[in-house]
Amino acid sequence: MLALLMSVYTFGQEMKESSNGISKDIASSAMSTHHGLIVGTQTDAPLTETSVWALPDNGGTSQNNRAPSNYFKYQRTEYLITPAEMTASGFTSGLNINSIGFLVQTAGTGTLSGTLNIYLKNTTDATYTLGNSWTTSGFTQVSTKASYSVQINNNAYYVIFTAGTPFTYSGSGVYVAWEFSSTGTVGSYPVTHFCNTSLTNGLRGANNASALPTTLSASNYRPATIFSTATAFTDVVNVTNIYTLGKLPNPYGTPAPLAVRVSNVSASAASFDLTITVKDYATNTLRYSYTQTGVSVAANTSSTINFTAWSPSISEDVYITASASTVTGEDWVANNSLTVFSTVNTNLFSYSFGTPVVNSNYGYTYPGFGIFS
Repeated sequence: MLALLMSVYTFGQEMKESSNGISKDIASSAMSTHHGLIVGTQTDAPLTETSVWALPDNGGTSQNNRAPSNYFKYQRTEYLITPAEMTASGFTSGLNINSIGFLVQTAGTGTLSGTLNIYLKNTTDATYTLGNSWTTSGFTQVSTKASYSVQINNNAYYVIFTAGTPFTYSGSGVYVAWEFSSTGTVGSYPVTHFCNTSLTNGLRGANNASALPTTLSASNYRPATIFSTATAFTDVVNVTNIYTLGKLPNPYGTPAPLAVRVSNVSASAASFDLTITVKDYATNTLRYSYTQTGVSVAANTSSTINFTAWSPSISEDVYITASASTVTGEDWVANNSLTVFSTVNTNLFSYSFGTPVVNSNYGYTYPGFGIFS
């Protein structure tokens, strides 16, 4: 069996966002390691509180007010996190969202204090449908902060909801709306936030020097967004890695190695079944499946489980999924499964993880899929 390298590949891209007098060319990594888009890892940490990447970034960045900015006195922004993105995040239906978080790529200079209001709305919309006028119709005002200081440091941060109405996530998509107003002096250099650009015109936003704007402009740049709930869960099994070939030449790379790393983050030994499947990307046709029953991992340890070699015969793109069965007493199961992407071809090897296609529970502290603890 080939020795696999736990590698993460980055692909540079040029992105440009320009509005309201600010223009910046950004050479960024589409697959950044610290906030997790193309690594096959989840965290090894048990949960004390649940925070997930409701909207992970995909390499875009913006100095405009996609998240609260230190550079504009009056700001309004509304954007959609789609049902598919919320499902991928693993955030559980029926839970209250009690804070929102954003991710700073480059620190700003000079903070700005003012009033920050935040609103949330459940929706089934897959595209943004609220138009170009500021509206909070149907929204719940979840927070108001009369003396909020815009965060400008280079890290992820939370805005904990206060003085608002509790918001219960219904299991579909979520609209986020926020407004900020200040009579203070703006910073001398704008804070830069990581963004997701995958939804065309998924955001509306505007800023003004003298009053809150009522007409918003469309943008593809939605801020990378964290949702949190105060509810604690019991996490036991965590499928952290899939080791395989990202590119597999047939027949020269067959049989293909398959191995799965599983962590037990509880204080007791855990026993479970572990299944790995390979499906064609285009048709979802099952190409390979195998289950190891009675896999046992000691308390607070990890184990790598090898699988019977997979020998593909068709050149195609495939999903490779590893899933652990639920352990008794475990009620957080979003990290019991991990999916990566691989290509079966005729002449190319790649000793790397495939591109994740089930992007659940992105973590900031750990490189890759994860959950804040």
